[in-house]
Amino acid sequence: MLGFLKLREAWLAHRVKSRLSASATADCFYRLTDSGETLFVNLVVSPHERPAFVTEIRAHLCRTGVTKKDMPLDLVRYGEPADRGNPINDHYFFSASPIDILQTGTAARRVLMMVISEYRTEMEQIARELQARAFALAGEARVAMNGDEQARKDVVEKIEACATEYTSKYMNKIQFDDGDYELEVLLKFRDVEGHGARELRECKTKVCLSVKGDFRALMQQQIRRLVESVIARLVNKDLDVEYPMFAPLVTRTVDSSDMERHSRPYG
Repeated sequence: MLGFLKLREAWLAHRVKSRLSASATADCFYRLTDSGETLFVNLVVSPHERPAFVTEIRAHLCRTGVTKKDMPLDLVRYGEPADRGNPINDHYFFSASPIDILQTGTAARRVLMMVISEYRTEMEQIARELQARAFALAGEARVAMNGDEQARKDVVEKIEACATEYTSKYMNKIQFDDGDYELEVLLKFRDVEGHGARELRECKTKVCLSVKGDFRALMQQQIRRLVESVIARLVNKDLDVEYPMFAPLVTRTVDSSDMERHSRPYG
């Protein structure tokens, strides 16, 4: 009888499936990168009962209000916060794949680097073209430094024209703008082993964002500095490239325990 009970207990334990809870945090920001319009989203994920094997992560951004627009997102990097001694933690991206094994008993922090799918290819092409133009202009700038005043004036005008041209190219492709947004993240997972390893399940979390002020005017200024800094970096390697960045206001998060009813306001 005792052997039967132990066997039954082992059988029931084998059939217990993992559960996964996820919650987006207020640490969310937008940056224009070489891949396009990029959102960095921080998650706290915690498996229950059994370890969880994450197989896929999907996300989409939706602008709400009068001018609704759905913007699917591509996951390009997957990682975790990393403290490198800066006032604000940096990120360590250990993979381009979302595949992950999460252990029970701990809450793991993960960072998703996601790019707006629309115009991603075009923006990557713009970044490559800009690099090629920057190399050529940097070479001219180095020569002009040893030339006369007219030569220096000519190269400055070329740099200004390049900054104007590529600022316009980027601005024509940018989708982010003033307004309210909902960003939803879906994680697909299964058990690492046992009965639940054959069943794929889902877990969702949502974060609501608000962009106030003249976002496009701010981006236009920052993109111009980006173009100028790309060229300057090739002339002086001690300079940094200034990628445009914006931190939207996080107004609400909805965790995976109840996507419909459970929310936490900020501020």
